[in-house]
Order: sequence, then C-alpha cells, then structure tokens
Amino acid sequence: IYLHGSNVSSIGGTIEIDGTDSSGITAVDAPLVNTTVINSAASGSKGIISKLENINTSQVINNVDITLLGDKSIGIYADSLDKNGIMLGNINIENNAEIKLGNGADIKESPVGMYGTKGVTLNNKNKISGGDKVVGMFSADGEVNNSGIIELGNSSVGIYQAGGKAVIENTAGIKVGSNEAIAIYMSKGAYVENKSSNILTGTDSIIAYVEGQGTKLLNSGNLDINTEGVAFYIKEGEIENHGDLRALGDGIIGFYGKNA
Repeated sequence: IYLHGSNVSSIGGTIEIDGTDSSGITAVDAPLVNTTVINSAASGSKGIISKLENINTSQVINNVDITLLGDKSIGIYADSLDKNGIMLGNINIENNAEIKLGNGADIKESPVGMYGTKGVTLNNKNKISGGDKVVGMFSADGEVNNSGIIELGNSSVGIYQAGGKAVIENTAGIKVGSNEAIAIYMSKGAYVENKSSNILTGTDSIIAYVEGQGTKLLNSGNLDINTEGVAFYIKEGEIENHGDLRALGDGIIGFYGKNA
C-alpha cells in the first residue's frame, strides 16, 4: 500500500510480503493509524515506512502486530530528512502492538523493530521481540520513549541511541541474551535516562554501554548483573547512577571505564 498526501485512519486486513526489500505500507506526507496485520519472512522487508516530503509533521500509530522474520528487516521505519540530510520536520511513531523479528546474520545489518532519524520520536508502548543479532529500537539523533517491553536474543541490542535523547520509563522492560548483548547502547552525545529496574541480560553481556564525549546515562533503576557481565561500560562517556547494583553470578563488573 502506497499513501501520498492522504490521512488514513484505518486500513484493516492482512498484508503478506513475499519479495525481498519490499514494504507493507509506505506513507509519504500521510499520517496513518494502522490496523493492517503485516507478515513477511523475506529479507530486507519493512512493515511500515513513514517519510516527509512537503509537510513538516506526521505520525504513525500502529495498533496491530507486525511480524518480519527475514534478516535486515525493519518493523517501522521513519525518516524526516531530505536527500541532503536536512530535517524537514517531525514524525511521531507510536507502537501499541507487538513487532516480532527473526534472527540477524550480522549485528551491523541486523533486523530492527523501530528505526528513526533526527526529527523522529519513537514510542514503544507494547512489545518488540526478536531472535539473535537484533536491535529493538534504533534512533539516529532523534528521540526514544520506551514504556513497553523489548525482548531479544543473543548478541542483540535493546535500544541503540546514536545522538538525541531516550527515556526508559519505570514500566518498561528490556531483556537481551548472552554473548556480548547490550541492553542500552548510546553514542554520539546521546542522553539516556533509565527509570526501569526491569532490565535483564544474559551471561557475558552489558547493561549499558556509554560511548563518546558528551554521551551520558542517568540511571535510577536497581539493576541485576549476570555472570561475566558488566553493568556500565564507559568509553569517554559519563554515567550518573542513583540505583542499586546486584551481582547474580561470578566474574561481574559494576563499572568499567576506558578513557572515561
């Protein structure tokens, strides 16, 4: 379905995406309330795409499940930039259902639940789930608000905040697996406030990775550190911690600083 310049409050039905690098719904300058179930097992699929062209504000409200099991897939993709990287306006994305992802072949080209550029606010109020090497929410200099659940497998990243701002509410939960999984990854001067105590990682994983000058985490959640895990890994960034840390196994590190 391709929408341009229209305002659609409901679509309904089901879309099955069979081809690679295809999308279920593309909305250009078109606010959307989605009630269409979207399914795909193909590589590179996008459930919903939202873009700006001639207007300066738009939104997507997703109220039904999106299931994309192919690698390199993105559940909801929002881009408010022109071809030169100039911000055209603001897009608000609200997820009220479950976005289900499969496994990724490489974390650098991983499936992503919700993706937004500068000017995009991503709101997850329900659930994002996935397998190994998956990113739950990715923001490139935009904003993230997570009050829902993110549950992913091994070598995954719950929230990846590259610049911009993220808030993880006390109602939220983030669970990632083992093998260097990271619940919260922040870089490029991002500011992240975590209020949740429901953040869990597997063995040999990191709760929060803070990278780059000007990047800061403000934590008030009480957090458990699993075996061979690290609570806070700081690389030239800053952490202000007001929560309690509890070790659940052997070989754990509370704070690890590198050029911090």
